[in-house]
Amino acid sequence: MVINNLGQIMSFTFTTGSVSDSNPEVLRTLLTKLQGNCYGDKGYLSRIFEELYEQGLKLVIRASSKSRHPSLFSDGLL
Repeated sequence: MVINNLGQIMSFTFTTGSVSDSNPEVLRTLLTKLQGNCYGDKGYLSRIFEELYEQGLKLVIRASSKSRHPSLFSDGLL
């Protein structure tokens, strides 16, 4: 489920228990057409976020200085 800063549901999907919520297809379903900031943890790092970054969605995490894509992530906001 994806909610905005007002607590409104922006997107949701149902999956079986064996499907991870960091699965690229699940993330595409949840996050396609959204723009702005997406707050998550390091478990959500995947190549899909480069794709979503190009559409205007930025993943905001607490990243280490060793991050592979420091330009894609903000730090200190969580």
